[in-house]
Amino acid sequence: MNPRSKSERPLKERLREAVRGEILAAAQRVFGLRGLGAAKMEEIALAAGVSVGTLYNHFEDREALLQALLDEKRQKSRARLDEVLERTRSAPFREQLTEFLRATVENFIEHRALFTMLAEDEMRGGKGRLRSQAALKEVTARYQQLVDRGLEQGALRPQDSALYAPLLLGFLRGLFMQSTWDETLPLSPELVESMVRIFLEGAGTRT
Repeated sequence: MNPRSKSERPLKERLREAVRGEILAAAQRVFGLRGLGAAKMEEIALAAGVSVGTLYNHFEDREALLQALLDEKRQKSRARLDEVLERTRSAPFREQLTEFLRATVENFIEHRALFTMLAEDEMRGGKGRLRSQAALKEVTARYQQLVDRGLEQGALRPQDSALYAPLLLGFLRGLFMQSTWDETLPLSPELVESMVRIFLEGAGTRT
């Protein structure tokens, strides 16, 4: 047995990790409710049930807290995509694509308030300052892995295949951005079938 397994880690370490988790959960709620500019550390501490001093013992400032929150969500998102890729490895490409996009959309819906806050920051001049190029590369690699499977199965044309992963990413990002301000776009898992159909079959009429 690993001598550093969760059950055998020092109590102080486990308690610190639990408090950190509560703070991050509270931060997501407060940032989502109040917005990036209005959220205060005092509000986050109150929502987490800890003192402001405890909050600062875990995070140097609000920017560090926000970055930790984003890093956690990105890691969980990548793990979710990895699970889908592994589970659907032997499935037809259309099924793999459907499950991959569904997981992505469900992740957005689950953390919609946080994504909305980031989109609003960018549209108001933030210029994507909270983006992570390293995280984007890791996500893109997973989209490319999915595309490679489609090419191997003959479900995708090899022509212009270098564009498929960024097109999928751009497709989803555009929908997510629009859904943050356009209530007539009810983003839901049911839209996934339409997304799959458009990506695989195109939007043009058959002639």
